[in-house]
Amino acid sequence: MSDTTTPTTRQKALAAQVVLPMAPLPETAGHCPAWVESKGAECKRPATDGLLCRRHHHVAERRLTAAIEKRQAEAVKAREKAPARRARLAEIEERIALLQSRLSRPDTTDTAAYGGAVNTRIQARREAAIVRDVETGAELHRLTREAAHLRNLLEATA
Repeated sequence: MSDTTTPTTRQKALAAQVVLPMAPLPETAGHCPAWVESKGAECKRPATDGLLCRRHHHVAERRLTAAIEKRQAEAVKAREKAPARRARLAEIEERIALLQSRLSRPDTTDTAAYGGAVNTRIQARREAAIVRDVETGAELHRLTREAAHLRNLLEATA
C-alpha cells in the first residue's frame, strides 16, 4: 500500500483492534501502529497488510471476527428477549396510567379555600392525600424510567 492511498474501512477496523484505545489511527501505512504490551510501545514494523504488519494483521483478523460474533450473539439474545420486554412495557404503561388516575386533585381551585381554620378530619385527609401522592409520584418516576429504558432496548433491537 502506498503512502498516498487512504485506508479502507476494513483496514481501519482491523487497526482499531490492535492499537491503544483512544489512539488516533494513522492515515497512511508507513509503519504498524499496533501496541505491543511487552515493549510498552508501538510495533513500528513496516506495514505490509493495509495499515498493519503481517503478524498484527492476523491478530486483528481474529479479534475482529470474535467481536463480530459477540455482537451477533448479543443481537440474537436481544431479539429473544424482545417479546418479554414488550409485555413488561405494556404492564408498566398500564400501571402508570392507573397511578396517574389515582393522584389526588384539589377539592377546589379556589386558593382562598385553603387558608384559615379547617376541620381536623378534612385536614387529616388532605395530609394523607399528600403523603399518598408523594409515594405514588415516586413509583411513577421509577416506572417511567424503567419504561424509557425498555423503549431504548426495544428500539436498539428493531
